[in-house]
Amino acid sequence: MGKDLFLDTYIRKLPDPLIVKENTQIGVFVHQVIAEWFKNRVSLFPVSLDDVYHKVLKTKQGSAYFHNFFNEETKNYLDNFAEMFKSLDGEVFASEKQYSLKMDDDLTLTGKPDFLMKNGPTLLIVDVKTGGRPPHEKYGMDHWAQLKYFAWLLSSHFEAQEMVGAYLLLKGNKISEVKITKKDMAETEKYFRAKAGEISEFIEKNKILMA
Repeated sequence: MGKDLFLDTYIRKLPDPLIVKENTQIGVFVHQVIAEWFKNRVSLFPVSLDDVYHKVLKTKQGSAYFHNFFNEETKNYLDNFAEMFKSLDGEVFASEKQYSLKMDDDLTLTGKPDFLMKNGPTLLIVDVKTGGRPPHEKYGMDHWAQLKYFAWLLSSHFEAQEMVGAYLLLKGNKISEVKITKKDMAETEKYFRAKAGEISEFIEKNKILMA
C-alpha cells in the first residue's frame, strides 16, 4: 500500500479519483516541491526552494491544472514554508518516507510524515498543511489526531525520549506544536486496535483505489 492509511481512511474518504478539487491539487504540488527540495539539500550542489518550484512547475506544463500552480497563492505557501522551516530546531533525517506497523496477519498500518527531525533526544514529526487547520478537524477528530497516529507508528521504529508533533500551517504562516505523551500513543493504539476489523474491511472494499 503506497499511501497514508490514516489519510485515506479517515480524511480523504477516498473520493472519486476523477473529481479533483483545486485545493487538493495545489496541496499535492506544494508537497511535491518541498519533497524535491529536501532531496537536493544534501547534494553537492544544493538548490533553492524557488529553483525547485520552477523545475517542478515545468513538469506540469500542458496540464489542465497548470494555471493553478503558477500563482501568487502557491508562491506564498512556499515562502511561508521556507520562513517556518528556518525556525525549526534539529536535523532532517527523513522526508516522505513511509513507515508501517503490523497489527495482525490481516492488517498493517502505514503512515508517511512529510519529514522527521532529530534534536538530541527529541524526535520532531512535521506535517505540512496548505489549509489553515488540519483537515481531519472537519470530521470531528482531535486537532492532533494525525500527529499522534504518526508518533505511535514511529515508536516501533525509533527510540526517542520525547516525541513532538508540529503542523506547518502554510495558509496562516503558523507553526502549531504539541508534545505527544505515552498516554496519547496508548490511546491511539487502543483506538486503532478497536477499529482493526473495520479498517481491514474498508481496505478490502477500496483496495483498487488505495493501491
